[in-house]
Amino acid sequence: DCNLTSTPTEFDIKLRKDDRANKINVTLFKQMVGSLMYITFIKLDIMHSVSLISHYMKNLSKNHLLAAKRIFHYLKGTIDFATIIYCDNILAIKISKSLFLYGGNKQIDVRYHFIRNLWNGGVICLVFCNSESQIADILTKPLKQVVFEKLRRMLGVCSSKEAAIDD
Repeated sequence: DCNLTSTPTEFDIKLRKDDRANKINVTLFKQMVGSLMYITFIKLDIMHSVSLISHYMKNLSKNHLLAAKRIFHYLKGTIDFATIIYCDNILAIKISKSLFLYGGNKQIDVRYHFIRNLWNGGVICLVFCNSESQIADILTKPLKQVVFEKLRRMLGVCSSKEAAIDD
């Protein structure tokens, strides 16, 4: 049991290397940071906080340990939060949500079964997104100019002239 927090890091936190470190269990701190680094794979909202505390593996103070514990308190309060993944393949979404085996999916890659396990565990939430609105496409493939410009606007990238008009 622990007190829950709404953010993984205090807003005005000031961590620094402390040569006069208290008797802090360095092994415990390293284990905590390692566990948190592993969790950042599915909990992206703690990435900055974990990166911040990972700079202090030597010369620890009680503040560093408290900062690491705060991240765990935050995780405890957000345990039911899922990462939303937008997918433009309806069949992939159906297969990942259902234990029903479709006729042709016996050779399906292991990653779909992995995704099904994450879905069933509430770690991820798959949401259909049509191909025209798939923002990730701008990062992964060549696009027609019209589609490219639409996705670029969705990312919030615009010319300085357009930005001045919006103000």
